[in-house]
Amino acid sequence: ANVCGLGHEVNQYTTQDGKRVWLTGHSGGSASYIQESMALLRNDPAYYARVISHIVPYRVAPSIFAHLLADDQRNIAGEPCVKAIIDFTHEDEEIAVFNPDQLSADMIHTPT
Repeated sequence: ANVCGLGHEVNQYTTQDGKRVWLTGHSGGSASYIQESMALLRNDPAYYARVISHIVPYRVAPSIFAHLLADDQRNIAGEPCVKAIIDFTHEDEEIAVFNPDQLSADMIHTPT
C-alpha cells in the first residue's frame, strides 16, 4: 500500500516476545526516483549486480522458495544465495549462478 509515497497504511503487531512493533510498506521512493534508479541500473548494470547471486526461471521459482525456506544453508545450485532474481523471459528451467563479470550491455533487455 505504501509505494511511491502513496498510501499511509501502518499496522501494529505484537511479536512472540510481547514487543509491540509498527510496520509500514516502503514509501520513500517517488515515481521520478524509481525512474532514475532504473536508468542507473540500465547504464551500469555490472556495478549494481554484485548483490545478485542467482537468476531463477519463473517455472522453478516456487520450488526454489520452498527450498530456501526449508534449507538452513540457503544454497541454490551449490552456491550461497544472496539475492535471486526471477527471470520471466525464458521458458527453460536452468538456474544460473550469476557472475557480474560476464554481464554485457546486450544482456540487458529494455521494454519496447
